[in-house]
Amino acid sequence: MGNARNIVAVFLICGWAAAAQAQPTEPQHVEIGASLGSVLTWFYGGHAIGGGDVRVAVPIRGGRAIEGFVGLTPVAEHAITGVYGLLVRRPLRDQTDPDVEQFFSYGVVGAFSHYRTTEYRNPSVSHSSTVITPPVIGLLGGGVQYRVAPRVKVRIESQLVMALILPVGVRAAAGISVPLGKLSSQ
Repeated sequence: MGNARNIVAVFLICGWAAAAQAQPTEPQHVEIGASLGSVLTWFYGGHAIGGGDVRVAVPIRGGRAIEGFVGLTPVAEHAITGVYGLLVRRPLRDQTDPDVEQFFSYGVVGAFSHYRTTEYRNPSVSHSSTVITPPVIGLLGGGVQYRVAPRVKVRIESQLVMALILPVGVRAAAGISVPLGKLSSQ
C-alpha cells in the first residue's frame, strides 16, 4: 500500500476510534466554507494537483449534510480547470465534544476545463472551448471540524478518489467553515 493510502487509512481509523460515547449535538446550520488542498493521482505520474474550493453545506435529517462544491486549479497553458460535485457528510456516531465534529463523507465529482487559444497567423483572433464531464468519479473519505470561535470552524479532510471501485487518487484539504443563522447559547 502506498504512503498516500496509508495516510488516509490511519486518518479514517483514528476518526472512527475516537467516537465512543453518545451525546446529543446542537442543531446544524447551513454552512459556507473554503479549503485549500491537493489531489495526488497516479494518472499524472504521482504528481499533486493543488487548488482550492468553495462549498455550501445544507443540513438534512439525522445530522447529515449535503455539500455542493466548486474547486479550481491554477491556470496552466491558457486553461481554467476545475471540479464540481456533491458530498453527503455523515457525522460519526457518539460525538461527545460539541466543538469537534468528526464525519464520514461520500459523493461524486465532475470536472470542467475552459480553453482559450489564439491563432498563429493572427494573434488578435482567439477561440475558446469548454469541456464539462458529468459527475461520475466517486469520493469516499472523512474529516474533522473544530470550532475555534462561535462562527468559525477549522476543517481537515481527506477522500479517496474512486473510478468505479478502483482508487485512482487521494484528496487532502484544510479550510474554514462558517455556520449561518442563529447559534445556540453555550
